[in-house]
Amino acid sequence: MIRELKNLATIITRKHNLTPIKIEFKAVRRGRARSLTRAITIPIWIFGSVKEYRYYYIIHELVHFIQRDKFKYSGHGEEFKRIESKILKDYNIIPVYNKAYAKELRNLEGEILCGKFGEKKKQQI
Repeated sequence: MIRELKNLATIITRKHNLTPIKIEFKAVRRGRARSLTRAITIPIWIFGSVKEYRYYYIIHELVHFIQRDKFKYSGHGEEFKRIESKILKDYNIIPVYNKAYAKELRNLEGEILCGKFGEKKKQQI
C-alpha cells in the first residue's frame, strides 16, 4: 500500500513538474505539507480507509505544493479545490466539499465511495 501511494505521488509530481517531495507515513492525527523541507506527512490511520480516500489524502497534500510552486499561494480556497478536483477526476473520484475538506467522495457516476474520514458509507435510496 505504501509503495502504491508513493508511486501515485511520483506520477503526480512528474506530471506537474514539481521538485521531488518526500513522503512520510507517521502515527499522527493529520497530514501536513511542509514546503521548506519538501515533505508531506500522511497519517497511518488512512490505511484503514478505502483506496479512494488514500488517493484523496495524498493528492490533497500534493496540491499544496502545486499551488505554492506554480501559483505562489497557499490555503484551501476555490483554486485549491479546482486543482484538487481536476486531479482526482483522473482517478474516478469526485470530492463533495464541506469547507476546505471533502465530506464525502463519489465516483464519476455519483455513487458514494466513502465519508469524511474514508469510512465506507451505504448508498442512500
